[in-house]
Amino acid sequence: MCARYTLTAEDKEILKAYPLEGIEGYQPDPNIAITDMGLVITADEPDRIQHMHFGIVPHNAVSNKLTYDTWNIRLEEVMDKKTYRPLLIHRKTCLIISDGFIEWKEEADGKDPYHFTVVGRKEKTFCFAGLWSQW
Repeated sequence: MCARYTLTAEDKEILKAYPLEGIEGYQPDPNIAITDMGLVITADEPDRIQHMHFGIVPHNAVSNKLTYDTWNIRLEEVMDKKTYRPLLIHRKTCLIISDGFIEWKEEADGKDPYHFTVVGRKEKTFCFAGLWSQW
């Protein structure tokens, strides 16, 4: 997942694509940072949309403060990392609802954002795969 993504769809569009409970309080956001709340559907409660923060707090942490980046991992490394492996084994999987993501390109005068979306579909939303934990 990227450090920033978008979810600008109206709530009725999201409910059409994902007819689930839990969308109350949703506000479209063109710039969701990893420290913000996002809309998530977990394998544990697939009938409900949940609002969650990003970043995995390791199960043995003494506080819920993130001490290192735990919001992104490569698929090929998941089973090798002790922070993520138990989550995958115990099916703590989720879908992160989005309609775009932002990648930054280094330029001579700084960084420029590039917004990526899915085109050619009636629905504008899609999902990222994710892992989740509760601290």
